[in-house]
Amino acid sequence: EGVEAIICTHWSDGSAGTEDLAKKVVELVESGSADFKPLYDENLGLLQKIEAIAKNIYDAAGVVADQKVLNQIKDFEALGADKFPVCIAKTQYSFSIDPNAKGAPSGHTLPVR
Repeated sequence: EGVEAIICTHWSDGSAGTEDLAKKVVELVESGSADFKPLYDENLGLLQKIEAIAKNIYDAAGVVADQKVLNQIKDFEALGADKFPVCIAKTQYSFSIDPNAKGAPSGHTLPVR
């Protein structure tokens, strides 16, 4: 009760299916009534942004990445990719990487691949 829902049909109508949602988001942002705070400082490096998401959204203790991944992140940052927001794709079954750990387990380590 008291929460507005916007119907989206992007799965069948592409970007046109989210037009109403986009308009509502812009309306809320421009109204000043939304209490939006970024999850991380936009000036952080990519790994720090990933770690902020892992800790604050997925309740992970931290992240781990092998040297190959760290080198790729360094290359991406050299191209300016650290100026962009980060999006994480993982199993939809759990906040951890273990699809059998249902719900929202905490304290796990999120590997970056």
